[in-house]
Amino acid sequence: MNTTHTSIAEAVQRIATSPAPVLFPDTCAILDLLRIPLQEDSIKGNVEIAKQFIALSQLSPCALWIVIPSQVFDEWNGRVHCVLKELENRLQDIDKQIEKLHEVADAVELTLPARILYSRQHIVRALKTLSEDFLKGSLFVSLDPACKNRAVDRTMNNRPPARKGQLSDCIIIEHCIELCSKLLASGFSEERVFFTLNSKDYFEGKTSKPKDPLDSELMSVGLSLTKSWQWTKAELGLR
Repeated sequence: MNTTHTSIAEAVQRIATSPAPVLFPDTCAILDLLRIPLQEDSIKGNVEIAKQFIALSQLSPCALWIVIPSQVFDEWNGRVHCVLKELENRLQDIDKQIEKLHEVADAVELTLPARILYSRQHIVRALKTLSEDFLKGSLFVSLDPACKNRAVDRTMNNRPPARKGQLSDCIIIEHCIELCSKLLASGFSEERVFFTLNSKDYFEGKTSKPKDPLDSELMSVGLSLTKSWQWTKAELGLR
């Protein structure tokens, strides 16, 4: 997928010129669209919310800014094929289990509905398209050297979402904080939400409270932190 990246300053100017809520999805949130069949929560609800976000981001004027730091896109691009393969393998396993059930039914002389090979029903292709569409309506932000330097400092000092030897999450959150800081300085008042499924590194245990001192950092720039599709929609103020 070809993308055009812009600087943080240019992104702020575009958003401030056409104000609308801003969504910063983490890599795991976008890849989550590909793992939906493997989950136990509201599959239909999550897909509908994702499609609503896509539709709003593609309106003119934009009704929802989806902002993607370059680190998020690089991670998505590097992992999408593995996640798709994981889904393909799971669907093939389901097909094998269904085949066994039909063998059992035949043995005990039961009639089941006709066999369907779920691995051949274009489910993987449809979810890949959904994930790509989510990115197509996004505003891509190029790597900012100052943000990267602060991310290194955050990682070295083990400040959330830092993990030992893991810099990428810190690069992502530093870009989001910087962009929100500049939006705030411009007088921007729309909702700003960072959506991640990485609860372990961002939240205190199983609570909805961001880890300290990340909570105060996000609050200072008006950036909310969420960990579900429904919660994200609510924080963005969308119906």
